[in-house]
Amino acid sequence: MPSVSKSLSMLLKGSDVAKAGKTMVFGVISGVRDNTRGQVRGVNSPYIVDFDAELFPGFSSWGCNWTGARKLSSLIADETGNWVGWGVALEVVPATNPNTGEETKGLAVASVLKPSEVAKRRKLKPEAANGKKQNPEPVTSPVDWSKVPF
Repeated sequence: MPSVSKSLSMLLKGSDVAKAGKTMVFGVISGVRDNTRGQVRGVNSPYIVDFDAELFPGFSSWGCNWTGARKLSSLIADETGNWVGWGVALEVVPATNPNTGEETKGLAVASVLKPSEVAKRRKLKPEAANGKKQNPEPVTSPVDWSKVPF
């Protein structure tokens, strides 16, 4: 089995969420890194989306594939810098591993929430007192933004 770079292992995958018995995770975008030239080894996604808190225990970044990027562009804006501050609901979906062709679980953009609405709903601070990022408990679908504490 090929070794996986540390940066790849730190990206949230649908299989991580599914193994925990969850169907959705929520986060607030804090930045987007360009990966169109494959700078992050083993990641076929054009963007790495960073969140201001953990989406899931131990994970605060997600490899956004072209489908997710097109969805975020249509819901928010074409320029990835404009995605910062938006709330995102990611749902577990069936997917095919592009490297192996095997069936797996992926993450797809289910919904977004405007930054002004995120601020109204925010109950958790992005950084805990001990410096560790807090994460809301993932909830199940459908998207019910009223139950997301961010």
